[in-house]
Amino acid sequence: MSPVIFVDEGVCYYIKQGGSEALSGSLVKREGETETVLANITELWYVQNSTAYYEGCFSGLGLNGRFLYLNTPDKIIRFDTSTNTSETILTIDTSNGYIYGLKVSPSDDGCIITYLTATDPMISNAAIHSFTDNPDCPDGHNYGEWEVTIQPKEDSEGERGRTCKDCGNTETEVIPSLSTENGYVYTVEIPATTQIAGQAKWVHPEYGTFYTVIPKLPEPSATTLNEALTDLSFFDEYVKGFDLGSKIADYIEGDLNIAVYKADGTTVVTDDKLATGYIIKLFDDENNVLDTATVVIVGDTSGDGSINAMDYIALRLHLLDIPPMTGAKLKAADVDGNNSINKFDYIYLRLYLLGINPAISQN
Repeated sequence: MSPVIFVDEGVCYYIKQGGSEALSGSLVKREGETETVLANITELWYVQNSTAYYEGCFSGLGLNGRFLYLNTPDKIIRFDTSTNTSETILTIDTSNGYIYGLKVSPSDDGCIITYLTATDPMISNAAIHSFTDNPDCPDGHNYGEWEVTIQPKEDSEGERGRTCKDCGNTETEVIPSLSTENGYVYTVEIPATTQIAGQAKWVHPEYGTFYTVIPKLPEPSATTLNEALTDLSFFDEYVKGFDLGSKIADYIEGDLNIAVYKADGTTVVTDDKLATGYIIKLFDDENNVLDTATVVIVGDTSGDGSINAMDYIALRLHLLDIPPMTGAKLKAADVDGNNSINKFDYIYLRLYLLGINPAISQN
């Protein structure tokens, strides 16, 4: 008995036994309670090397698209349900047996017909055979170019498809997500800035080229050091107010791109304690310098980040003009905070080192 193939609600196809010597069976379409005979199978399944035959119809039935496939003892028949016409697509030599059923499996090139030959319905000496059938494209599909239907992203796969120009058959395949691990070559076509979004290019040797947007860079949280380091005192190109022995990290809040350099501006010392003459720089997200200021540690006239006898000597020599101090060191020499460098600063520093004067104010 053949399978029943449902193609729609209340619509199916099946092989019905003949019920007479003239017919071994019929291909029937059933819609609701109505049966319609589409084709008759008149051939009989004979006993091998005899004029006797077996009662019944031993045809299989399969469907691919609009085509039904069934068999007689020696033929595979394709039936077009859109035109109700049939065509023999295979005839076998029956000297070694007859066809007892078939199976239809979809494939990229149409469908695969698998059929069984044997010498009797008990499947004695059975053999399995198969071939590919594509009624619309017998020589194979004539596919057009691949077209991307779903754009791949960095966090999700894409999809592409193509269509046969002759029969309209389509096939699809997955496009891997955008990652260098998946074989893409990544380049930045347009760098992102705080003003405009950028563009990245991903090139794959098989799947082609894709583009993604690089988001605009965030605006810097501060554009000047005065905005970034609000607890400090800025004057001219200088900054003071640091606790003696502190580091710049002690004054940074939030995600600020700040670095500290030695007085020559070349050696980064961000993690060192601050000293007179050190240069603080604020950068944007593209590493462009937004602002600079030179550190003043009041009393650190030697520029080593401490207040000791070396500063006392440096201040004394400055007062003797051998040599005079300039720049940040001169600002650091104003120990008493009266905006004038004189003997009182020298005395104040000496008394501080002797533990007589209180701590030197950094503000």
